[in-house]
Amino acid sequence: ECLENVSQKYLGEICAFIIKKLRNEKLTRSQYSFFLRTVKDFNFGVETVPQRNSTMLYLSYQAQVMESTTKEVIRAEICSSLQQIFSNILCSDDKTKKAIWKNFCSTNDSEHFWKKFEDIYKALQKWSKNQKQKNRQNTSNIMAMMLGFGPQSLRDKFGEAFLKS
Repeated sequence: ECLENVSQKYLGEICAFIIKKLRNEKLTRSQYSFFLRTVKDFNFGVETVPQRNSTMLYLSYQAQVMESTTKEVIRAEICSSLQQIFSNILCSDDKTKKAIWKNFCSTNDSEHFWKKFEDIYKALQKWSKNQKQKNRQNTSNIMAMMLGFGPQSLRDKFGEAFLKS
């Protein structure tokens, strides 16, 4: 809760700091996992331009690193953090957040969000093809959520393949 409150004011700075730490090749797996668990509590969203920019910065980073992530433990942490982030943005029960999301979707800014959303989905799809059974559930859960709340074009493009997996 503390990180959520601090990130409301300093999301850009904290997000840049975390990405810098995550890019550090000297992090142990547990340190890397710690930073991934930390971002789940950040105030990601699309309400203000700075918040939107920080959210897109983090999603862009994740889309990029997911291509080369092979460790199942890290994949599970990525899935967990992304599921929390997307849940807060896309599936909130808060009426104000719903209105903010609806307004955002009607702007041109949403195109960049949906592009990153699709890039992340494609990476998850690749992961699901060669994951161990015990870790496939994490990937399947977030993929189902993304299909359910994503644009119709995402469902058209990936829905059938998801149902067959």
